[in-house]
Amino acid sequence: MKKFFNKKRLPLIATVALIAIAGIGAVVAYGFDTAVFNNNFAFANYKTVAEESFSSPDNWSPCEETPKVATLTNSGNVPVTVRMKIDEWWRDDADTQDLPLEKDGVRLAVILTQNESDWELRNDGWYYYKENLAPGATTTSLLRAVQLDCQANFGADNVCTNTATGTVCEKPANDYEKAKYHLKVTFQTAQEGASNNEPSRALATIVCDRVVDPTFQINFTKKAIQSDDLTTANGNGVNGYTENGQEVCYYRGAVDDNNVIWADLCWMIIRTTATGGTKMIYNGEPTEVDGVRQCLATGKDVGIKVGTTYDWTYPPTEVNSSPSDMGYMYGERVEYASIYPGQNIVTLSNNVSRNGNTYTLDMNEGQYITGVWTSIVSEAVTRYHYFCTDGATSCDSSKIAYNLVKGNNGALYYLNIGGHDDIEAAKAAWFANTNNSKVKVAVETWFEQKNLDGHIDGTRNYEDDLEDAIYCNDRTFTSGALVGKDSNGTSGNRWGAYTRNYVKNSSNNYAPSLDCPNKNDAFTKDDTTNGNGKLEHKIGLITMDELTLAGTNVTNVANTNYIYNHYNLWTGSPSYFSYEGGYVFSWSDKAGHSQTFNRRMISPVVSLKAGTEYASGEGTKTNPYIVE
Repeated sequence: MKKFFNKKRLPLIATVALIAIAGIGAVVAYGFDTAVFNNNFAFANYKTVAEESFSSPDNWSPCEETPKVATLTNSGNVPVTVRMKIDEWWRDDADTQDLPLEKDGVRLAVILTQNESDWELRNDGWYYYKENLAPGATTTSLLRAVQLDCQANFGADNVCTNTATGTVCEKPANDYEKAKYHLKVTFQTAQEGASNNEPSRALATIVCDRVVDPTFQINFTKKAIQSDDLTTANGNGVNGYTENGQEVCYYRGAVDDNNVIWADLCWMIIRTTATGGTKMIYNGEPTEVDGVRQCLATGKDVGIKVGTTYDWTYPPTEVNSSPSDMGYMYGERVEYASIYPGQNIVTLSNNVSRNGNTYTLDMNEGQYITGVWTSIVSEAVTRYHYFCTDGATSCDSSKIAYNLVKGNNGALYYLNIGGHDDIEAAKAAWFANTNNSKVKVAVETWFEQKNLDGHIDGTRNYEDDLEDAIYCNDRTFTSGALVGKDSNGTSGNRWGAYTRNYVKNSSNNYAPSLDCPNKNDAFTKDDTTNGNGKLEHKIGLITMDELTLAGTNVTNVANTNYIYNHYNLWTGSPSYFSYEGGYVFSWSDKAGHSQTFNRRMISPVVSLKAGTEYASGEGTKTNPYIVE
């Protein structure tokens, strides 16, 4: 069962944001959020309540002060440490762009403070309350009011130009007309004694701290939209998610606070894991600017290069004509074939039995269909899939076949299942993890070339920093003839489709899943309890489900989310198999499918262990989190 958080559960730290909005020249709506965090540790009751006093002015005027007070009360029974951050921005009336905080050299909104001796501004941009907050105590308010500067000028001067007929003066459009000023106060608390009396630096905790509205419902049929209003922009920011009772937090939209430098490489946080880890996608080599390492790579530089190319195909050959070709690993490669029965008599059955090298169709009543192919094809492909290519009802392994779909121009497309009892046994052989795909070889070779396992010089083994997370290559068919012998093969040209995130739920909304239902497709390194233990290293690929969470809509419309720079990117999620061959989900500024012999970029994904802390940074491209 999937659902979004209906409460926020953090081990040592809690965050609440109070947002005030004031408009210029018009009556505007105002709203703020107050959240209560009730967390229990042993016999301690860790609970805080944030409150504010603010009333949005109907028509804010220069020199006018609007009172703004924000406090936090410790309503639990254990002391807590408190810090507070202030963010402010202007937004135009159409809510399409940010506006500068200053106009004509004047800072338009002035934050007026009080009780400054109770708060300390540190280099990380947070105000720290100087005393631990005892049970029942309330902080003083650092804020007193917000004033529209007396020199603020929201008018626009005439702009005059000389023309052949004389001077023409016009008043230009004014971006600030009916603009809105946003002021967000964020409180963050930690139980006294946690992380040296300061809020946790654990990456997973920091991510979950940023869940703005735990009850917000994402519409996955639409992309995320970049906006400062994180609670209404289709989930832009950080969102909470529950899968089978396991809670995770994930980034969505065009965010710029999920950048990490680990192992002297740049990464972007995708999400937390149910085990408390932090999944990240590779984002290029760091760039040093004035002695500071920054994450500024774009284009193919955010992909990996093994040898001389960034572009990789999935299958072992340049012809992707086997269901095996969509696998991160694969077993037997049986390529599809076709015949054209025309007016010939064809017999097909719902069941087949095997005796050594001889296969016999089930000819019991209701279990078979026979007749001229062009007359029976529409009914045949609904559930009668087994047949002998020579037209007999019994044949050897070279002739036993499985009908896939009604093909173009009267073709009968099929896969030979000789050597296996039935279609299920054949699929198990095709999807056996005995051979590496080209993509898997490239990812694991890159891991070794970067010395992330420390094998080159025997120094640090960065793989010790990683959890043995699951990288899902879900090859479960969800539609088409390859679902199984009773499945319908008339649904278009897709003989077998894996597009589970395209399946709509009861709310008519796309439903991405973080579950990997088949152990055979759950790629891990050492974990053979929850996964298959087939990875050489703890590294893999992003899934289409994770891309959907990140804000890649499924309506073939370009996106500008944080994955945007990862252009022409392979995922680890198969899409479908048809007479054209195999397709895997890919990303090229929009969600899509690519044939596996096409060349696409790969950006590996790793997952840092639970409790991994950062030493410095704010998560931006120019000041990324540094994990030492």
